[in-house]
Amino acid sequence: AIASGQLLVGGGFSSLNDLPRRRLAAYDLASMQLTDWSPQVEQDTFVSIGPAITSILPHADHVFIAGNFYQVGGQARSNLAKVDLASGQVLDWRADVNGRVEAIEVAGDHLYAGGSFSTISGAGRPYLGRVGVDSAAVDSWAPQPSFRVNHLSANSSALYVSGWFDSIAGQGRRGAAAFSLPAGELLPWNIDAFVSSTGLPR
Repeated sequence: AIASGQLLVGGGFSSLNDLPRRRLAAYDLASMQLTDWSPQVEQDTFVSIGPAITSILPHADHVFIAGNFYQVGGQARSNLAKVDLASGQVLDWRADVNGRVEAIEVAGDHLYAGGSFSTISGAGRPYLGRVGVDSAAVDSWAPQPSFRVNHLSANSSALYVSGWFDSIAGQGRRGAAAFSLPAGELLPWNIDAFVSSTGLPR
C-alpha cells in the first residue's frame, strides 16, 4: 500500500536491510530507503498458517492492518488493528477477530472485514462483518455467508464480496454478492460465480 509518500509492506519477515522489522515496514518512495516506521507485528508461527499480514489499508492519518497475528507494538490485537501512519504506534481502537482476516475495506463510517472467522469483538459474525472506523463498535449488520470471504471492494454505492460461499444474507449467491451502501442490504446483482480451488470466483 502507498500512503504519505511511503510504500507500506507486510509479510513473514523479521528484518529488512539488516534492520529489525517484524512483518510490517515502510520505505520512503523518493529514496526507497527503509524508514523508522515499525509497528512490530507478532504471529504465533507454531499454530498459524500463511502470512501474518494479508491486508494493509491506509485511511486518513492511520492504517488498518489485517491478517493472522496476536500482537502489534507490544499490545494484544487479534488479526485486526489500527496503527498511526506517522509514528507506527498501535492505536486504542480494538476489534479482535477470532480467526484469519483475509480482506478489509472502508466504506463510509465502517470498516468491513472478511475471512475465516466466526466472531468480531465477541459478536457472532461468521466470515463477514463490519465495525466503526472510529469506534470499533460492531453493529447489527450480519450477512452470514455460508463460508469464507476472500475479497472485498467498495464504491460509493455498493460493497462487493467474493469468496467460497453459496449463500449470503439468507439468499443464494455463489461466489460473489453485492450490498447497498450505507444500508448494507443485499442487492439483486447475481453472477452465480464458479469458485475455483484458489477461492477466486470465475
